[in-house]
Amino acid sequence: MSLDLHDETHPSHRPVGTDNNDTVFQFDLSEEPTIEALAGRNIHVLASLSPASGDMSPSNPRADSVVDTKGKGVSNPIDIPSSSSRTPEASSSSSSASIHVHNQDASGSASSSQNAATYSNTEKGKGKISDSPPILPPLAFTHPEFSYSHISWPSPSSFTDSEVGTSSYGSPPMEGSTSRFSVPEHSPCTTSPPSSSRARTLSDSSTQSDTSIATLSLSRVKVKSGSASRAPGNLSRKLLFRKLGPSPASGVSVEVTGLQSEVFQTHLGSESALKDVSYSYRLSGHDGTQSLSWPATPFPKGKGRSNSSPLPQPIFPNHFDEMPKEIRIRVLAALLDAHESDHHKLTSGPLWSTSKASSSKNKWIGRDKGARELVKLSRVSKCWQMLVSDGQLWKSLDLRAFHNIPKSVILRLTSVSGPFIQSLDISGHVFMLPTTLLEITNRLCIQPSASVFGTAIHTQLTKLNVRGCTMLTTHSLHHILRSSPAVEILCVKGLSIVTNMTCEVLSAHCPRLRVLDMSRCPNMDANGIRSIVKAALWRKQTLPWRILRLSGLKYVDDALLSALGKVTPFLEVLDLSYCRQLHNSALEAFVACDDGDTEEKLGVPIITLTGRQAGRDIGDYNKYRRRVTRLRHLCLSFCFLLTDHACSNIAHSVPQLEFLEMAGIGDDLKDGGLIRLFETTPMIRRVDLEDSSELTDALIASLTPAQVEDDVPADSPQPGHALEQLVISYAGNLTDNALLALIRGCANLKVLEADNTRIGPKVFKEFIRLCRARSMSNSKIVAVDCRTIGESSVRDMASLTRPRMGWRAYEARKLKYLDARDGDLDDLKIGQDECDDKRVVVKTFYSWQTVDSVKAAREKRKKSTSRRAANGSDNSVEAASSGSTRWWSPGGRRSGTASPVEMTNRDSCTIM
Repeated sequence: MSLDLHDETHPSHRPVGTDNNDTVFQFDLSEEPTIEALAGRNIHVLASLSPASGDMSPSNPRADSVVDTKGKGVSNPIDIPSSSSRTPEASSSSSSASIHVHNQDASGSASSSQNAATYSNTEKGKGKISDSPPILPPLAFTHPEFSYSHISWPSPSSFTDSEVGTSSYGSPPMEGSTSRFSVPEHSPCTTSPPSSSRARTLSDSSTQSDTSIATLSLSRVKVKSGSASRAPGNLSRKLLFRKLGPSPASGVSVEVTGLQSEVFQTHLGSESALKDVSYSYRLSGHDGTQSLSWPATPFPKGKGRSNSSPLPQPIFPNHFDEMPKEIRIRVLAALLDAHESDHHKLTSGPLWSTSKASSSKNKWIGRDKGARELVKLSRVSKCWQMLVSDGQLWKSLDLRAFHNIPKSVILRLTSVSGPFIQSLDISGHVFMLPTTLLEITNRLCIQPSASVFGTAIHTQLTKLNVRGCTMLTTHSLHHILRSSPAVEILCVKGLSIVTNMTCEVLSAHCPRLRVLDMSRCPNMDANGIRSIVKAALWRKQTLPWRILRLSGLKYVDDALLSALGKVTPFLEVLDLSYCRQLHNSALEAFVACDDGDTEEKLGVPIITLTGRQAGRDIGDYNKYRRRVTRLRHLCLSFCFLLTDHACSNIAHSVPQLEFLEMAGIGDDLKDGGLIRLFETTPMIRRVDLEDSSELTDALIASLTPAQVEDDVPADSPQPGHALEQLVISYAGNLTDNALLALIRGCANLKVLEADNTRIGPKVFKEFIRLCRARSMSNSKIVAVDCRTIGESSVRDMASLTRPRMGWRAYEARKLKYLDARDGDLDDLKIGQDECDDKRVVVKTFYSWQTVDSVKAAREKRKKSTSRRAANGSDNSVEAASSGSTRWWSPGGRRSGTASPVEMTNRDSCTIM
């Protein structure tokens, strides 16, 4: 089938003369098709020449000669008409020719040859001749309007059927018009260029095209003179007519009719005439046997317009962008809260298991997942990128979980929301460069107001955590500290870039610091802390420190702790672990008071103790003044120079003490000082006395609350009533009776670490039974290297215990915890549910064997599955699981993992 399209030029588009004779378009006649090409493709050419042109008229003597189609002929000189020789009549009209392209049947070949011969008489031969260019119509300007109703589009009544010409490329013809319009021989219409021999397809006649044939220049209309055997067509025509089946070689006409009563034909730009019309496209053969029609509904009018379509494109309303900015930001903030609440709801539900938590889908959870979704939403548009980077969404910039985040993303967030960020956590970013931190600091800074004189550029950071950023420099760290006067929480643990100069920067630029973690900084010693304390004493001010962690600090002495105690009245947590130069006298200086110190000056209460209360000899009648501190957590582990006298020195000075850590001190830690301390600390919750081998039952008795009847109210809380965790490893002098009394008296005790002690099965089973009866979560007992705890004791309590404290998270995927929610029945027959928080964690030699057994069973099942998949049979699996597995083969190669001890039902002897 072929496609027949009839295009004519509208009378309103005829070229008229302008006030000048400038050539607007230049045409190249060498691009016109040859006679052989036109005759070979059965193209019917109707050429009518204007007498005004005079170049291609039959009266021209050069037009009488027939050009030889083979080889090159002798070129005749061409007369180039000048503008002065042209008459007004000639300049007002140009040579026009209408070439009507139509596929003919075999019966029309004679007429085609005749017309081709006629065309050959007008051929110029070799060379080019300048043809009269078309004249542009006069420019007419109308009053600009924003609607289509004020534009004077061509109306159907402005022309008759005889004058109707081609509208825009692909515009629908007149309804009911079936005749093919052709320009008469002496028509004043514009000369049409020689059309391409390729028939116009349905895709070419689409209404989505905005290009008109009448506006195309001859240089853009290419004529392809190929072989005559190649049939016109393209891929779109083949795809459209595939379902129509074979058809005769007859033309197909495309008829586009409107649903309105009026018939019109207009330019593509006349959208006011087309906006209310729906079209129906119908394809039918000349014989009328095959037809295909489909309707095209009108497009709704919207804001955007396409370059290829004159009709408005469907635009869906965007209600989100129409909201106020504060509401849109609140919607995005609710996205973060929704992810966090959904994660909490999911983890607290009964369907959350280890296999689901180990899936890559749950790698990002909670608020971290919400932050990732916000970054993804910034890709929508520039507006959304600015909206996502708003400072109200990033007051706390926590990047701990995003160690590989690109530098560009961090700078993009901080460039917009930098002045709003109050918390910056980049711990673990080992590849954070110092230049990057400097850029981040500059983006976090806010410009001072012009009305405030002397205000420097600063940030609004209140929390900064750079732990693990090993590639930073001292300069980059000091720059952000100098620019953050409002910082309250600072963690620089383990950084070698921290020096004593860093402490001076903190003293000068960070007066609001409350939490300071400078543990394990190898290039800093006690002189740095001393500089901060001296500066506070010189200013006669106190430091607002509440948490101070100085683990591993070198050269700690009495003078430092004495000054530190006076300037830190609000200190609650003090970590001095691994301070090898720390003495008992340093702790006494920390709580001691001078004669001139008063409560108003120090800001804390002051008490007076006798020599006996202070741990002195009985004959000492001196009075000792002590400060009552607010310490809740005191860590003195692995301070090898300390003894139990240190506990006596701080007795009565730490009544609110809850956590006491004195592990790793050794035999020098006796019962006397600890008992004196525990008698004055009724709120004690956690005690770590590992490696203290000289402890006795007297210490356990001091931590055991007395039995009080329920009807009698207690006057004051007793020591040990809030005890939750007790570590007494390597205390070999303790007995079962003292431990049994402690377990039964301390109702909140849920962690007991007594490895390498004389604890017996009775204490072991009683602790497990009471923890299950009290419905405690995550309770634990450690009995490693306790020789009295055998395999039978562990097996008897297997239904109430678990070997490890498992948790359901993506980070724990490599630990392969056994979870009953996963439904691994085979593994549960060997081990216990490790994710059940109601089970008591038992750490013994035999409990670790259970973990190994579960691991071996999983590997064995995995190997058997892979072997079955490779061999296509389970013979090897059956052989491995049978009770009479051969453990020896003639080739000296073992088959399976069975050993001689495990073999049964054998009649022969077993070699041991």
